[in-house]
Amino acid sequence: MSYGFARRFAAALLAALHLGAAVAQTCSSASSSSGSNGLGAVFSVFSGGSISVGNNDANGQCNVAFLGGNQVNVTSSNLAMPGTVANGKTCQNYSTTPTTAVQASGTTLERRTLTPFPTFSASTNSTTESTTTVNLAKGDYNTVLLRNADGAVVNLVDGTRIKTLQIYKGTVVFAPGTYYIETIDTQAGFNIKVSGSVGLVTLNVKNGLTLNGGVSCVNMTTCSKPNSVTEAATLGAAQSPERLQINIYNGDFSPQNNISIAAGIYVDKGVANLSNGSTFVVGEILAPSITALNNSNTYYYSKASAMGGNSGTTTEDPTNGYYDLAPPAVPPRANVGDYAFFAVQRDMTASGTAGTSGHLFAYAEQADGSLAGAAAWDAATVMTATDRSNSIQTVDSAGALVKLKNVDAAAFGASSAKSATLIATIFDPNYGGGAMLAGRDPASLVGRPWRTAPIIVGDAVLFAADDGILYSVDRKTGALKWGWIPRELLPQTADPKAMADAHPWGQINAVTSGGVTYITGTAMQGALHMSLKLNSAGNLESVAWVDYVAAATSPSYTYGTFGGAAPSGPVRETSAVARVAYIRNNQLIVRNVDSSGATNPSTATLPTTATSNLLYIDNSTIYYGDNNGNVQVVNSAGSRGTSPGNMGQSPAQPIISLNAGWHKNDSGTFLIVLGHTTSRIAAFQQSASGWVRAWYVGVQESSALGIEKLPAGSVITAPPTFGDEKLTFPYTITTSCGQDGYIYGPIGLDDGLPKLSGVTFRGASVGSAVTHYLGKGESVRVSLGVVGSRSFAFGYANGGKSNASPTAGWGQLEDTKANPPGRVNWRELTNYY
Repeated sequence: MSYGFARRFAAALLAALHLGAAVAQTCSSASSSSGSNGLGAVFSVFSGGSISVGNNDANGQCNVAFLGGNQVNVTSSNLAMPGTVANGKTCQNYSTTPTTAVQASGTTLERRTLTPFPTFSASTNSTTESTTTVNLAKGDYNTVLLRNADGAVVNLVDGTRIKTLQIYKGTVVFAPGTYYIETIDTQAGFNIKVSGSVGLVTLNVKNGLTLNGGVSCVNMTTCSKPNSVTEAATLGAAQSPERLQINIYNGDFSPQNNISIAAGIYVDKGVANLSNGSTFVVGEILAPSITALNNSNTYYYSKASAMGGNSGTTTEDPTNGYYDLAPPAVPPRANVGDYAFFAVQRDMTASGTAGTSGHLFAYAEQADGSLAGAAAWDAATVMTATDRSNSIQTVDSAGALVKLKNVDAAAFGASSAKSATLIATIFDPNYGGGAMLAGRDPASLVGRPWRTAPIIVGDAVLFAADDGILYSVDRKTGALKWGWIPRELLPQTADPKAMADAHPWGQINAVTSGGVTYITGTAMQGALHMSLKLNSAGNLESVAWVDYVAAATSPSYTYGTFGGAAPSGPVRETSAVARVAYIRNNQLIVRNVDSSGATNPSTATLPTTATSNLLYIDNSTIYYGDNNGNVQVVNSAGSRGTSPGNMGQSPAQPIISLNAGWHKNDSGTFLIVLGHTTSRIAAFQQSASGWVRAWYVGVQESSALGIEKLPAGSVITAPPTFGDEKLTFPYTITTSCGQDGYIYGPIGLDDGLPKLSGVTFRGASVGSAVTHYLGKGESVRVSLGVVGSRSFAFGYANGGKSNASPTAGWGQLEDTKANPPGRVNWRELTNYY
């Protein structure tokens, strides 16, 4: 019998924060009113904002050319442009024949909530002054400087934070990921690029963004500026603004003369000031107000950016339907009629007004692996405010469990004077006439689950929400068993919107030791890790330990510092008390899962920068992936062993998840470790003579002729799942019509080759097809399960729902020749997002 285990992470680059809340957009034919499936216009402003395109020239003519749409998102009274529709000299959309006048849409967009800009200190400086290429490791930098070097290239990787980035000629290349830069200083002749052909760069800038021109480019395939409408149309059509999102926290966005830029640009507190020279913008700008000069050779090309899904912000475009951002919880072995569980959310109330809500739906599994068309129950509607008052707990000042309604006022910190109001609002968000609803649906008791995956633990289902609460509900009825909110989080309940927008929970996990179940998890953006002890009935008995370090982070491949992997138990337990391991501030921490873990942790600094979850085999063998694409192995003291290898990508991409399984052949049984980036999965096989990279598959690439390549534009959105020495994994393709989710496989764990004999997808033979279309939305982690005596791999695309039914995005691969797969369920090992 073979064993496998899997891990999963936040589909980061395709997270809702990155690509439209992972909700598929409706594809409709283009019209003259909007050339974009994003914000719908190249210029958009907040309520009360204005758009002004310079003054009339001597002839009263608009000299600016718009392409891709004839509307800007502003009220008509706040739009000022040269010329008039009557005299035919107003600004025109040149993407139609004949051209059409640019007009106000009459609508404005809401200000978005940015994840708080992190505070960090840095003393490292990097200066490049020659025509060399410099690869900077992930880290915090005081200054990164390119000076007087046209041919100089500096490559940056995901997670890098910089006090001042100075580009005085030369090129900075950002790998897909999230960056925080306090100040960007440029001079004429600079170039900013996004590496590769897929993946999103989210560039967060604290202190305004002035781009000094002189033929400089940002995310352009060719660094040139058009000199005619025809050139602008051709050049603009070739750009990919959806690959770069720029969020400006304070100050203005001000491109100077001869700047060409393709991006989504969000200005939070300043203005977009395009009033100095000629500019070429491809994408979308959203700001409080926008001004531009009436210059010739100025082109604004409306094209969908990632901002259609609020990339880099923590709110999503209102979606009048149910959607989820995390994979469902599927029982590994089920009878017909047992439930699969979906933690979903909604942005609109039942009446169609704005208001967020969270839900946990239960759907019955059918004999053929499909799901019932309607949910059996929703835990959010089963729950009452009285249930919450009686069931939600925290800890007192001594760390002992206490019902939230009885906690001491000091737990709320500076807001202790209104602790009674805060407690009442936690139980019923509409308390006091909804004074603290903060955008919630007044009829909803549960916050958004966001990207925290639900887990099945005995007779209960656990899920966490943006209201700060970890919930446990009855697996059969949805009734609330208990809830828990960390004491360290209680002060944040005074500002429920900020707390929700920061997404307080990471992932949760279940670990068993001596017949006792413990719930481990991470919260507060990776600053808090914990272990909760359950009794034999599955109720909360005590808090074993809480490890809280303010402002600390854990590896997480989603926007900013959201969550991270829950503390995970080893595959081979050698201690009387189960140990768990996790990463905090790039330190490996190993401790007992029970209450003795409060005093016995071992802590070791990792030798390289970890970007993935931990793969905890035992105390002498702990794997992780790093920012340079290496699979590393250490012991519990942090001492490095022989690396299984590198992912082999150029430029190097960070490994965002690891998992592994054992393969048996004539020579024995060997471990195979799978590394995963957004564009490649590689298998590293151990043998008596050492490690070898056995095979890989990626976007338009593979290591062998028989391994089918992923199509262009694919992003691998979760790690592979495998059993019976076969694996499947999800990928997603984003087009102008939204996202399309697929699953790939099954393929062999040892060789990556298709294993399709006897395999069906949704009841029909797959033939020779190794890719299978699920539906609209992001394809999430594949789950293995047995229903009755039939073995399935369940795929799921999370944008295929309406009226809370996930059936449109659900797809089951069945291996009709397989025995029920022998595997260790991934949730018993770790829970990584």
